[in-house]
Formats: sequence, C-alpha cells, structure tokens
Amino acid sequence: SAVFNIEHLRKYRPSPPEFGVRTVLPDTRPHKMASEEYQVERVIKHRFDRSGQARFLVRWEGYSPLYDSWLTARDLRNAPARLFEYRAANNL
Repeated sequence: SAVFNIEHLRKYRPSPPEFGVRTVLPDTRPHKMASEEYQVERVIKHRFDRSGQARFLVRWEGYSPLYDSWLTARDLRNAPARLFEYRAANNL
C-alpha cells in the first residue's frame, strides 16, 4: 500500500458546476472509528522550520521508524501528554 505524508493532504472540495456532473465512486475502504486514530508512542526530536515554527518527529505506536512523521504542535493536539513529556524533558 502507498504511504503519504499527511502534510500533503488537502480538504476535499467538490467540483465546480462549470465542470459538469461527475460520477462519484463509492468509498470501498474499511471505515475507522474516531477512536481508532493512530497513537503517538513518543516524540523523538524537534526542529524549527524557516518561519520559526517547531516541528516534532513522532514515532507511532506499533509502527517502525520508517513511518516516523514530522508534525506541528497543532497536529499533536490529540496527544498533549506526549508533547508535554517531550517539552519538559527538553526544556522547551
């Protein structure tokens, strides 16, 4: 299966009327419950982007380092304890 960085995803917008009616295929993927979000195992390190915003390298629970992702603090809003632990340990 393909791997996509979540930073490249954009919110779906339906086609404008000037493009005419398009057939929308049904979603055949198994649906996840909201409680089935990926769980953050730990924050590994951080860096600052050009605008000065902190980005955190996250290890996902049950996944290898191959799937580690750079996320902002806002992206980690559902894992406040992990972010707090990392910030406390690194004086951020």
